[in-house]
Amino acid sequence: MTKRNTGTSEAESTATKGDRAGRVTADRLLKVAAGVGPNRTVGMDLGDRTSHYCVLDEDGTVVERSKIQTTREGFRRRFEERSRMRIAIEVGTHSPWVSRLLKELGHEVLVANPRKTRLFNDN
Repeated sequence: MTKRNTGTSEAESTATKGDRAGRVTADRLLKVAAGVGPNRTVGMDLGDRTSHYCVLDEDGTVVERSKIQTTREGFRRRFEERSRMRIAIEVGTHSPWVSRLLKELGHEVLVANPRKTRLFNDN
């Protein structure tokens, strides 16, 4: 079996595939309730000490990328008294209390289990 040379390195191919997967994920999150509800979508990676997030506008354009402390106060400082957003987080140690807090603050929260989400498993 011969390997065909496509002119791109393996690293470039992986980066492109990862970018495409991220774009598909963003598109699906933006279409969850198109025209209804929040006009900003947030993807969040929860960590033990610090959590990273990325905010997309209605068109899927990144408008903010930052990190916050993974504490109630950290989340309140960033997400309290803000317009309603759709926030997607992955199932994990902190997802139960973070999702409850964000819902209390008025946001729509989607908790995704990557083992049960076909999109993540197919890529």
